[in-house]
Parts: sequence; structure tokens; C-alpha cells
Amino acid sequence: MGLGKTAQAISTIEYIDAKPCLILCPVSLQRNWINEISKWLAEWCSMSMTPNRNVDFNVIPYSQVKKYYDVLSCIPYKSMVCDESHYLKNGKAQRTKIVKKISKKIEHVYMLSGTPIVNRPSELIAPLEIMNMLEEMGGWNYFVKEYCGAYRDRFGLNISGAKNLKTLNTELRKRCYIRRQKKDV
Repeated sequence: MGLGKTAQAISTIEYIDAKPCLILCPVSLQRNWINEISKWLAEWCSMSMTPNRNVDFNVIPYSQVKKYYDVLSCIPYKSMVCDESHYLKNGKAQRTKIVKKISKKIEHVYMLSGTPIVNRPSELIAPLEIMNMLEEMGGWNYFVKEYCGAYRDRFGLNISGAKNLKTLNTELRKRCYIRRQKKDV
């Protein structure tokens, strides 16, 4: 908190002219996003807390993604912001699967989190897929072998391990990961 992620995301969307924008967040942050958009772009944009193809920003809680999937998937979004993106670390979760489907049509996808995501590298797979960055990281097979220490056990492929973490950190920072601390802001 307090690092300016919301303001930076809003200004990025405005700067690259990537509207309409879909913002996905926990319901507890939905009003905050509306307030921040109003604060930074009040005169230049429109917004809604339910899917609406005629506004610049749709701010939808993760809890409503399944309910609104059909409508959301029909709106030609130019960008998507997933706030508190650690909500999407489980690739088997229905919410994550739906967000992946929606993201396939969107050119600019940003994942924001003030919470360190990773307990293990496999938790990065779904966010990287949503951002369409997993292939740049070598693809699924390479990623699980190189960074998750994948091996076969009696239950199938185990990807719960971790290895080459310094290399993983370097590769993420080159491509798609920015980490700031309060002392740096």
C-alpha cells in the first residue's frame, strides 16, 4: 500500500490511450478505483461498476467475473488491470480460468499487487499466462522444469519445487516485473 500502483496504472492507461479498460479487483477496492479514476481523470473519462460497453473504465470485482463473463468477453477492451493479482495465482480456480479467457483478446494487461505473490514459482504461471508472457519465459514446459524443479512422482508431474530463483527474478525483471519499496517512492 502507498506505492502509487493505482495512480500509475490509471496514468499508464491514459498515456497509451488504452481505453476501454477493464479493471478487476476485490470488491473492497472497487469504490477506491472509482474514486482514484475520478481524482486523476475526472474530466476525461466515464466509468461503471457493472459491465458497460459505453464507458472508458469498467471496474468489476473478481467475485462477479463469472456472472458477467458473457458481457465482459464481448466488450472490445484495449487494456485490463488486475489489482491484487495474487487472487489469480491458482490456475485451476474458476475465476483465474475466466480471467485468462477474457485476457486473450486484450492487448495491454497489467497485474498489480502489494503482496509478494510467490510461495513457489508455480504460482507465477497463471499470472504470466494472463499477461501473455509465459511463452517469453520459455513456455510452460521450460518454466516448470527450469524454475519449479518439475519431476514425476506417483501422483503425476510435481511442480511444487523451486530452483534457479535468481535467474527467474532476473528474467521477470527484464520482461514484466517491477518491485518498489516505500523507501523508494
